[in-house]
Amino acid sequence: MTIVYTLIGIAIMAFVYWRFIRIPRIPPERLQGRQAPKLQGDWSADDRGPKPGPFKTFIASIASLQNDETNAIWKEWIDFQPRDIRAFREVVHGRFRLEFKQRALLVLLAPHTDLVPVYLPKSFERDRIDDDCLDDLPRELHEFAVTLIEVSLDAIDKRGTEGKNKLFDYQSCIETLFSQVSENHRERLYKRFLLRDVFAYWDMDDFSGYHPWTCMMYANIGEAWKRRMDADMRAIVLREMQGKAAPRAEHEDAFCFYVSKLTTMAYGKPYYSAELYADQFAFALSLAEQPDLRGYKGRTTHKALRSQYVCRGRNLQRVLRHLDRETFADLRQRLIANAWKHDDNRNLHGEFLEAARQQLAEIHDSHPDIAEIIQAAIAEGEQKEKEDLTAQQAREQERKAVEQQMLRKQNPAVDQLLS
Repeated sequence: MTIVYTLIGIAIMAFVYWRFIRIPRIPPERLQGRQAPKLQGDWSADDRGPKPGPFKTFIASIASLQNDETNAIWKEWIDFQPRDIRAFREVVHGRFRLEFKQRALLVLLAPHTDLVPVYLPKSFERDRIDDDCLDDLPRELHEFAVTLIEVSLDAIDKRGTEGKNKLFDYQSCIETLFSQVSENHRERLYKRFLLRDVFAYWDMDDFSGYHPWTCMMYANIGEAWKRRMDADMRAIVLREMQGKAAPRAEHEDAFCFYVSKLTTMAYGKPYYSAELYADQFAFALSLAEQPDLRGYKGRTTHKALRSQYVCRGRNLQRVLRHLDRETFADLRQRLIANAWKHDDNRNLHGEFLEAARQQLAEIHDSHPDIAEIIQAAIAEGEQKEKEDLTAQQAREQERKAVEQQMLRKQNPAVDQLLS
């Protein structure tokens, strides 16, 4: 009987382990009882079953996902208490074993959690791809994260709204990760990077265009990469100006966006060398000084008219502050001439009047025709200032007269004091 009871006990223990403890190696589409979304390239069009696909191949290459001991530890950690996004971030950045860091990163960055073949509670939800987990990512995860982003971008269907939302999230991931990884990783990420916004939009606060390019120009990625990205941005601008390409929407005109962001950078300090900043304006001027470019010839829209100048008014002064007068003398003179040639608002006063005098001194000899325009504007501004001063003095005298009159009405004896 002892042997029988022993065998029954072993059978019960085996059943409990198999049914409740062991994590079966099941495909992601059966996890949590939900239907996994299909990935682009992962399923064949016929009845021969699924093909490997980039994402599935990557998942299959992660040996720890097939380790029963690791799976059991993971399940115990998941079931110990409710886990949310923050818990998985802590695993990524904490003192955990590499295989668990990779699992957490999969949960946070995969196109959909149903595609991750690890145990998750049914109550777990992730609204979006969590690019925040990539801030200060441990170096040991760089290769894993870069590959995960690559295969995910290859796999998702980018045509629908949901796919574009994921594409937007992965672009944010690339922006966050780019400054941290090696040159080899940067090369791989840049092949998947989009300089233009994923969505076209327009509202009272902002409008779409090439904000990813702008973000990279502010990022800590080294000037060599900024020059490379700027060269790619210039190619887009040039193609539109030559009529070889058209903007996705009228407000996404590449030239206007380019010079607008260059001007905006002048509010602070450009995040790269003055030589590159000057070269960017030289490129913009070379296009603005060619009104017969095929892409804009005959167009009378605001964008076409905007392409005739680079910056003017207060913005011109901000830009000139970042361009040394001796080093970039020729460029400064061209910018000043271009601004005054197309500036219809010449109501100079205060700091604008003083700035005009300085600009006149710079281009008096090189651009006599523009110098005449500035001189006329200065004369008009000085005359307006005199008229304003006279009017102000008259208002001040009138105010004092009114005050004296009110004092007399309140106390007639005041006349003796004022006389």
